[in-house]
Amino acid sequence: MRESVPAPRLTLHPTPEQLQLLHEAAALLGWTLHQYILSTALDAAERDLHTHHTPPAPATPDPTPFTTFATIPL
Repeated sequence: MRESVPAPRLTLHPTPEQLQLLHEAAALLGWTLHQYILSTALDAAERDLHTHHTPPAPATPDPTPFTTFATIPL
């Protein structure tokens, strides 16, 4: 028999005004408060990671990118 592993939890302590705002925004989309908070947090995380991602340095270009063919006199 497998034992269930408890899901990780995140505890927030919003003010009553913040909680009301979150409930209203979630309701506009027809989402639960849980769905709304998780979705918007993940959207922000992905946006921030993308915005602040430093792309790797480009590879050094090959000094001879083209094939050299022998020239045959006519």
